[in-house]
Amino acid sequence: RSKAVKMNAHLSFEDGWKVLEQGIVTCSKILEGSTGTRPTVAEYMNCYDCAYRMAVQTTSYCEEMYNGYKATLAESVRALVCPHLMHQRDGYLLRQLAKMWSNYCIMVKCVSGFFNYLDRCFVEQRKLPCLEDTAATSFFSTVFSFFSHEVSDALLTSVILR
Repeated sequence: RSKAVKMNAHLSFEDGWKVLEQGIVTCSKILEGSTGTRPTVAEYMNCYDCAYRMAVQTTSYCEEMYNGYKATLAESVRALVCPHLMHQRDGYLLRQLAKMWSNYCIMVKCVSGFFNYLDRCFVEQRKLPCLEDTAATSFFSTVFSFFSHEVSDALLTSVILR
């Protein structure tokens, strides 16, 4: 269980990221089909507060959080989505991909809430892709780097068989 840190104390990236990672791990259980597994209100607020503080304190960690968000989502896809797609073919692969995408969207909605301030301020200021677009890119670039041929074959097979 993470401890709340005093509001006026400097929060290092490492300490803050540990809190955020724990929240992300809780949300990532959604990828495995546990849609009832979400952070409690207290855990959610602790993550939101942590990300906000890391963004607005004298030493801001906005860029690090943005990059960590992208990397963590890509790693979640590699570790939790890709194994479900392995050895799947044709229609079953497409159904499994659609199911994993749906679960991923639910997870991302939860995780992105932690970084709401980052999305509203840092992303807009730097003209970066919003967190939702970044999450979609993390999903599809990771999945298609491993399964581009299988998905193409499945799509062609489903079109031909219609």
